[in-house]
Amino acid sequence: MSGERRGGTGAGDLGPIEAGEGTFSAPSGPPAHRPPRYLTNRQRFVLAALSVAAITLLGLRALDRPEPRPQADVPPLPSQVTKVTYRSVTGEAPGRFSVLVDIEVTGEHPVQLTALAQPYPGLRVSAHRGLPYEVMAGQSAPLTLDYRVADCVGLPLDAGLPYLDVTLSNVRGIQTLSQILGDGYALALSRQLHIACPESGIRTPPADDTPPDTDVR
Repeated sequence: MSGERRGGTGAGDLGPIEAGEGTFSAPSGPPAHRPPRYLTNRQRFVLAALSVAAITLLGLRALDRPEPRPQADVPPLPSQVTKVTYRSVTGEAPGRFSVLVDIEVTGEHPVQLTALAQPYPGLRVSAHRGLPYEVMAGQSAPLTLDYRVADCVGLPLDAGLPYLDVTLSNVRGIQTLSQILGDGYALALSRQLHIACPESGIRTPPADDTPPDTDVR
């Protein structure tokens, strides 16, 4: 009796392989082409509305922001707003004379002249009405300076650029500066020194015991 195998496969038969875990099937054809996505009219409207709202909000915040306070104006130094100008000289006696000057203040605050001096040791200078001498803002005021020759030795009879040291103060601070009063002052001073001190070199005694103004330090 010939043996026939019916039905299923035996132990040695291999059936079809099925995909298990960790395996994948390769696509059988090229990837499908996806058409680009465009914004719909509704989406474009929403984006435009959001942009307008953001710009409006930034503008409102900028308007509500307080403006920065301006820095307080710093007043100028007294030397920047004060000018001393020579006007005239008056001789009283040999070795004594007076010089008239104008003090002009161009700033917004008054300036005080608190001390003055000149560089020659044999010559004394003082303010006729005493110190301090105040000049109001935006005004010009005359000031008479009294000179006295105390000693002729060492005095430059022909000083080319004589100067006057003045100490000025205002709300900003205190400054000592040298004022060159020009050719008119130089000529007037030389003339008075020649009158008081002949070129023989004779020493001129002090006119009196009046102490000079405090020297500028």
